[in-house]
Amino acid sequence: RNYTKHLEHVSIERKKYYKHREKARNDPEKYLCIIIDGMDQAKTNLPQLPKVAKSTQNLWRLRTHVTGVLVHTRTDGGKKPYIFLDLHQWPSTSNMTIQILLHVLREQEKLPRVLYLQFDNCYKENKNRFMLAFCSLLVELKIFQKVKLNFLPVGHTHEDIDQLFSRISKRLERTGAESLAGLKTAIEDSYSPTPSVILTKHLYNAKDWIEDSIAEVHGHSEPLCFKFQLDDEGKAQLFSARWSNTPWKNHGNLLKTLSTDLPEVIQPSLENMDLPVLQQDIKKWLPWLSVPAQAEWHDFFENLVPELTMNQAPSWLLPILLQKVQEQEVSRPETASIPRNDIFASEQTQESHMYIGRYQPPQNLITTVENTSNLEIGHLVAIHCEDCPTEPAIGEVTDIGIDDINLKWMEGTYSTAWHYYKILDARDRRKKVDWIQSVPRSSILLFNFTFTKTNHLKKKTVLKLKELYTREHTTSSS
Repeated sequence: RNYTKHLEHVSIERKKYYKHREKARNDPEKYLCIIIDGMDQAKTNLPQLPKVAKSTQNLWRLRTHVTGVLVHTRTDGGKKPYIFLDLHQWPSTSNMTIQILLHVLREQEKLPRVLYLQFDNCYKENKNRFMLAFCSLLVELKIFQKVKLNFLPVGHTHEDIDQLFSRISKRLERTGAESLAGLKTAIEDSYSPTPSVILTKHLYNAKDWIEDSIAEVHGHSEPLCFKFQLDDEGKAQLFSARWSNTPWKNHGNLLKTLSTDLPEVIQPSLENMDLPVLQQDIKKWLPWLSVPAQAEWHDFFENLVPELTMNQAPSWLLPILLQKVQEQEVSRPETASIPRNDIFASEQTQESHMYIGRYQPPQNLITTVENTSNLEIGHLVAIHCEDCPTEPAIGEVTDIGIDDINLKWMEGTYSTAWHYYKILDARDRRKKVDWIQSVPRSSILLFNFTFTKTNHLKKKTVLKLKELYTREHTTSSS
C-alpha cells in the first residue's frame, strides 16, 4: 500500500512537469520550461571507438562531462536541445548549473513572464541554497515574474532528456568519437532537432558571489516543489511544497541583500585530466586514429589546453539578461503581487520541515510519527515492526513521503559494525544491490543519530534504542 501511494506521488510529479512543458509549447509568450540533467560520464570519454583492441583497453582517455538541456517552446519538435561539455576542470557544483542556465536564457529570443525549471534531485549541483537564492534573484531583479523549480523523487528521475542521452550513446556505439571534434559531430548527428554543442572554457563563482546575500535556510532537502514570486514590497518570496498536490508554504524572503559586485572567474584545475598520462597514452592511440583526428589531438595539447588554463572570461551574463528584458519590444504589464488566496488556510497548520533563519536543533531525537518533522534524506533511522527479524532494525532514509519513507537497510548489531545490506538483483542474479524498502513513518523509533568512525553504534544510542525497544515490547504485550 505504501509503495503504491509512493508511485502515485511520482506520477503526479511527472504529470506536473508534462503540464509545464505543454504550457510553454502552447504559450511561449508567457511560459518557458527548461529541464537540465547530466549524462553518464564514461560513455563520452575520448577517444571513443566502436571497436577497441585489447592493447588499448587500459589506456587513459580524456574524461568529459556532458550536461544536457531541453528548452520546451513553440518550435520544431516543441523543444530546443543543448549539450554543454567540460573536461572536469571544475568540480560539479551549482556554479555550473547557474552558468548553463544563464547561457540558455540568453539564447532565447524573448524571455516570458514565467520560468519552469525541472532539475535532477542532486543537492550538490541543484537542490541547495545557492540555486534557491539564484531563482529568488531572477524574480527580485524582475527578469521573471515567477519561477517554479521542481524535482522528481530520488530513484524516479528518468525523463525526456534521458532520451537525448540515449540517442547520443547509441550514436557513439555505432560511429565512435576519436576526438572532441568527433564527439561534437556525433552529438549533433544523434538527435533531432540538432543540439547546440558548447564547450565550457570558463566558469564564474556564482556560489561565493551570492552566499553573503542569503539568509540561512534549513530542511530544503525534503520538498520537491519550490516557487519564487514577488510580494507587495517587490521582494521575492520563497514557497515550498512536499508534492505538487500539497499546499504551498511561504517561507519569506531568502535574499537579505542584492550584490552589486561581479563574481570572480574560477581558476580551472587540470589535475583531474591527468595531462601527462593522457599525453603519453594518446601516442599509443595514434595507430587506431584517423589522420584528421591525430591532428586534432595535436591541436588539443598545443592550443586548447593552454586556453583552458587562462583566467579570462567573457562578460557575466546576468547584466546581459537584465538588458535583454529591458529591450524586449513588448513591454510587460506591472508585476502582480502574490494573491492572498495563494496561501492556503491549511498551510497555517501544516507542519513544515523547511525554514529560513538560524538552525534550530531538534528538541529530542525521537520517537513517534508526530515528531519526525526534522527527518531528512540521509538520516539514519531505527524502526520497530513485527516483520523485522532482528533488533535494532536500522536503515538510511532515501526518500520521504507523507505517510511512509524509503529505507536503504543496514546490517549489524549493538556491538558490531554496520554496513549496507545487499540482496540479489532481480534483473541480474549475478549482481547484488542495496535493499531499499518502504516503511511507515509511524514505525520510526529513533532518527538522526550517527555511527562512530568505525561504523559502530555509540553507547548513548545503544542505551536509548534498548530503552525504546523494551517499551515497544511492553506496550505490545499489555
